[in-house]
Amino acid sequence: MTTIPVKGFEGIYSVSDSGDVYSLSRKVVDKNGRVTQLQERKISPILKDGYLRVVLYKNGKSINRYLHVLVAEHFIPNPDNKPEVNHIDGNKLNCAKSNLEWNTRSENIRHMWKTGLRKRNKKTDT
Repeated sequence: MTTIPVKGFEGIYSVSDSGDVYSLSRKVVDKNGRVTQLQERKISPILKDGYLRVVLYKNGKSINRYLHVLVAEHFIPNPDNKPEVNHIDGNKLNCAKSNLEWNTRSENIRHMWKTGLRKRNKKTDT
């Protein structure tokens, strides 16, 4: 397993190629000036709308990120700037690098048809 810092959150979070996110060990100062030592821990993702998300905090603000997109951004080159991340095996809970690929919207839809994840509908599919 390879773990690297999350871009924009260096020293706060890291992400692994297996699809795990970690809050790193660090000292934080609360609004009252108290210093607390945080221990490294694995972040539990939230399942929403069929996809896993993680909530990252920085400077008192929270940012929601799709786990599969976070992993792809950090571990999968995207030389053609494709906008979507596809789960190769169709399992939205499998966010490992080995199960992800960059796709266009049409490539993603073709993949859903090919794997049976989506049925063709003449009214909605073009």
